[in-house]
Amino acid sequence: MQAHSKGWWVMAARGVIALLAGGFLLFFPAGSLQLVVTVFGVFSIAIGTVGLTAGLLGASARERWWPLMLEGLASIAAGIVAFAWPGVTALLLLFIIGAWALALGLLQLVEAFNLQRESSVKWLLAMTGAFTVLFGAAAFFGPGVGLAALLWLLGVYALGFAFLQFGLAAELRGLRWQRRGA
Repeated sequence: MQAHSKGWWVMAARGVIALLAGGFLLFFPAGSLQLVVTVFGVFSIAIGTVGLTAGLLGASARERWWPLMLEGLASIAAGIVAFAWPGVTALLLLFIIGAWALALGLLQLVEAFNLQRESSVKWLLAMTGAFTVLFGAAAFFGPGVGLAALLWLLGVYALGFAFLQFGLAAELRGLRWQRRGA
């Protein structure tokens, strides 16, 4: 858990990226599939890069690092797929986003349940995972939504993810300061 508390800023960075992506999707809706593909591709590659960074921090501290590394790789892979085939239909993109979110959420839940003590951190990480799984299930198993609904759903998810990441960052930063004082 020490690597997590040292890397509190990683969770804050994820929150900022998600907040920007969510705000953009909700406040500047567009009918262009290319815009959705680009925003999703940038979001998932950025989140994946930050996840890989967090995994490397965990590996250097000899902690459980593999869920973060897999989370990062899954996010980067989803972004690459989105950029490699920009002409995909909204339905296929919805399945890609749904599969990505299901994998990401399940790995976040694994990471949360592998934590030993810090209950507030464990709870926030589990909430992030559960929220991500619910989003993935809605996207993957509810393919009848159109592009406008996809934009709204992705924007709401990104904002919820952002606020959960900010809460997690605050908790981890607090743990870091508690350890310094101890």
